[in-house]
Amino acid sequence: MTVHKVKKFLYTAAAVTALVLIGLSRACEAEVQSQSPVSLDQSAVTGEMMRVSVVALDPTGQRLGALAMPAPDVGTRITLPTDVVFDFDSTQLTVAALTRLDAVIATIPSGARVSVDGYTDSLGDAALNLALSEKRAQAVAAVIASKRPDIALTVAGHGSDNPVAANTRPDGSDDPANRALNRRVTLTYTS
Repeated sequence: MTVHKVKKFLYTAAAVTALVLIGLSRACEAEVQSQSPVSLDQSAVTGEMMRVSVVALDPTGQRLGALAMPAPDVGTRITLPTDVVFDFDSTQLTVAALTRLDAVIATIPSGARVSVDGYTDSLGDAALNLALSEKRAQAVAAVIASKRPDIALTVAGHGSDNPVAANTRPDGSDDPANRALNRRVTLTYTS
């Protein structure tokens, strides 16, 4: 085989592998590498567009090049920190949260499919955290449904699963700042 054919084969293999991995990541609801941060209000909302990059390697492990492939309709994820949206141990949206949520809702394309997912930190009883995360996601979804009946919604609570930051420091002590990052409601939408 010539070097050109080997590279072409490896690029093709990398592309096929990428498509398989994309399918697996969607099935497992794994996080996809985030690119291009977008922000509506940095203190209350963060969002990201997601895509996948694949790097092709030759048989010795040398990098041949990168294949930038957009993930098929992965969508946009907006994170609402629950400390901004809800009072402690509450499922009722604050007045400030309703204003921020209005701004977020306005950015969602007409006819979009939106997944509303609630999360908590790891403190407290797991069953109570799961129920709290579900009720908070439902509260956000209810506002979206009332203002945007054109949007198809799915709602789920995950309790303390899928943390975005470690709840404890490497020495095992509590990390309140990181726990705050884990208390969130995410909106993921595709049009």
